[in-house]
Amino acid sequence: MNGPTGILLVSCPDRQGLVAKIANFIYANGGNIIHADHHTDFTTELFLTRIEWQLAGFNLPKEVISPAFEAFAKPLEAKWQLHFSDSTPRIAI
Repeated sequence: MNGPTGILLVSCPDRQGLVAKIANFIYANGGNIIHADHHTDFTTELFLTRIEWQLAGFNLPKEVISPAFEAFAKPLEAKWQLHFSDSTPRIAI
């Protein structure tokens, strides 16, 4: 894999077309998805996904991805987190 990646974790009420909508957000901004996992919990009617894409060639700078996805995710009633593979979390031991 070349260069850093973006990793998006999403959970929201299940409905038709969610995989396509989220993948299209990444595709429409020039992203190349390299890994995707999806799961639907039918008991709670909850959709969960983890999508990772290459940032090389992505049209949105890192600092703009979160606000852009927030606007996209709001109508889906989604809870989400965005991580970057080249960010090292700060921890104390």
